[in-house]
Amino acid sequence: MEVLEEGEIDGIQYKIIATPYATVVKVKCPRCGKWGNLRKDRGKRFIIVHERSHCHFGWTRDAFEVLEKIYRRKFRIE
Repeated sequence: MEVLEEGEIDGIQYKIIATPYATVVKVKCPRCGKWGNLRKDRGKRFIIVHERSHCHFGWTRDAFEVLEKIYRRKFRIE
């Protein structure tokens, strides 16, 4: 696994990692503080998948815009 980019946007830490199969975005969850994979869900929603749980962020949440910026950075690198 190779870390392609690492940083922080508006207090949310993130890492973009290249694995042999896909490019993964890891973020520190603004709700619970655990690290997890950032995934796009149906419609305008994001999920942060942790080891044994997950947190949902809809478009009405404050962190939604920041998570969207981080998620889009993944496609600039590929």
